Parts: sequence; C-alpha cells; structure tokens
Amino acid sequence: MIALVSRIEALSRERNDVIHAIWVGSPRSPTAIRGKITAKRGHGLAEQTARVHSEDVYNLAERIEEARQEVIALEYAITTSSPALRDQ
Repeated sequence: MIALVSRIEALSRERNDVIHAIWVGSPRSPTAIRGKITAKRGHGLAEQTARVHSEDVYNLAERIEEARQEVIALEYAITTSSPALRDQ
C-alpha cells in the first residue's frame, strides 16, 4: 500500500504540473510548450519551459486511471475481507 500511495503522490505532482502550467501550442503540431513561472523571495522570478508531446499527457491520464482502479480494488479487498465492514 505504501508503494501505491507513493505512486499516487507522484501522479498528483505530475497532474498539477500539467493543469497549472501555461501552455503554448499549435493545432498542427503534436507537441506544445509547457511553461511555469515561480517567484521566490531572494531568488526572484524563475521560468521553466519544456516541450511536451500529446502522447505524454495521454499517458499520464492512463496512469492516473490505472491508479484509480487499484484504489477501488484495494477498497473492495479491504471491505470484503473485514467482517465488521462486510456486514454493514
């Protein structure tokens, strides 16, 4: 279960990078540029950019779905193996 939680945390960080990014792209290209601007006291503004392929975003969505299915299977296993929960 620790491995599953660690994977979900990593997926959450990846998802946040996608959702909260600034995106620049073209409808004719399978890649886009993902940008992130941060401001930290003592360090000023920092900009990070990365070229992202549409396949990478689809792959992330698939991995999130796989983790969701694992959580559902774990919940089912816990509730069906516990007499206290099963009898509710």
